[in-house]
This record gives sequence, structure tokens and C-alpha cells, in this order.
Amino acid sequence: MASWGTKRRNLIITIFILMVSFAILIFSFLAFYQEPTCFDGKQNGDEQGIDCGGSCELLCSTNTKEPVVHWQRFFEVSKGVYNVVAYVENQNANAGARKVDYEFVLYDRTGFPITQKSGTVDIRPNQITPIIENNLNTGELEVARVSFDFGEIEWFEQEPLENFVTIRRQEILQVDGLPRVTATVHNNTNSALTNVRFVVILYDREDNALATSNTLVRRLERDGSQNIIFTWPISFKSEATRFEIIPIYELDS
Repeated sequence: MASWGTKRRNLIITIFILMVSFAILIFSFLAFYQEPTCFDGKQNGDEQGIDCGGSCELLCSTNTKEPVVHWQRFFEVSKGVYNVVAYVENQNANAGARKVDYEFVLYDRTGFPITQKSGTVDIRPNQITPIIENNLNTGELEVARVSFDFGEIEWFEQEPLENFVTIRRQEILQVDGLPRVTATVHNNTNSALTNVRFVVILYDREDNALATSNTLVRRLERDGSQNIIFTWPISFKSEATRFEIIPIYELDS
């Protein structure tokens, strides 16, 4: 039977081992523990997915809808020169995306890619965004088809834009046999707006897009108005029966 002294020694050794083990655990935790972040490639913390949801600014793809590309069209504005447009709708009420890559590709009748044009665009919540590229040169080659694709989209929580601009006195005219659209735009806010791009799309009786154009208003004073004009160097193959003008704002994200 172990003596009292032996028991005491064993107890001290056990307590010492426990204290050393606890110290090693604390040291290991402090040395190797990394606080969860939204950029560590892991689903941790209060995240709903890998680096998304919860307190992360990035929204999870399971909680958002992909943008709807209703149509993409090409329009010949002069021999061998084309404008292209994609009509995109973001159906997310409170989610937007910044600097999303996109690409247009023009093809000939054999499916051979003639030329391409890429860029970036901000996709704002609950909004139609026409994406337009002008003056794609194909030389002698005739275009038969256009494709449009987005790159990777990262969604962030955003509030929908207010109605900053009212478009008034919209009219389509024929001037010297060529089409022209005029309108007056009015700033509804109490501060100046800068770099507002206005895109116009014309449609025929069957509601097919006939042509598109855009113009940039570099500064629109508070509670101020300005006339805008869209022109084309050639007449259309069909009669334009309606059109829409869509403002695109360059705002801080």
C-alpha cells in the first residue's frame, strides 16, 4: 500500500503534467488559431457559405439570381461597322455587382468569330441595364450573329437607385431622310449629377430592336435640364414605332 508521501508526490506530478499540458494547449491555440475572415477560403464564423453571407459583404450565390439577358443584337451603322447591345435585367431587389466582366463576339455565317469586344459593367439592383459597344469594325466581313457572356459575378448588398432623372419631351423625327431621337432630361436631385450615360433603343412594329445609340452628359446641374439628341448615319430597314431611353449613372459603389 502506497504511503502518504508517495501519494502526495504522485498528486504533485499529476498536477504538474496537467498544467504543462494546459500550457501547451494554450500556446498551440495562440500560435495556430486564425480568426475567421471573409477571405480565408473556409466556411466559418457566421458565414452561410465559403466567404459569403452572414457578416461578409459578399452574398452567397444561393441567395441571389443570375442576371437575365433578354436579348443581344448587332446593328450595322455603316459598311463594316457595327454597334452591339445586350438587354440585361437584374431581378435581385437588393443585390448588385461591381465591375463585372463581359464580352461580345461577332460571327460570320460559317460561325467563324470575326471580332470581339470586352468591358466591365456595374449591375445595379432591380434595374434594366443595356450594355452597348459602338463601332466594332469587321472590314469586308458581314456579321450573321452576336454572342454575349458575363464573367464571374460577385453579388453585394446594395440599395436600389432612386429616380434621379426624368426624361421629358421624347420624340423621334426624320431629318433629311435620316432618323433622329430628341429628349429633354431633368435632374430631380439637389446636387449635380456627373457622367450620366443615356442609352436609346428603337423598336419596330413587332417589337424587335432596330437600332441603338448612346450619349454622355458629363454634368447635369441640380434641378436642371438639358436636351439630348441621338442620330444615325443610315436609315432603318423597318419603321421605328417606339423607343426607350435608359439612364445609366456612374455612382460610387
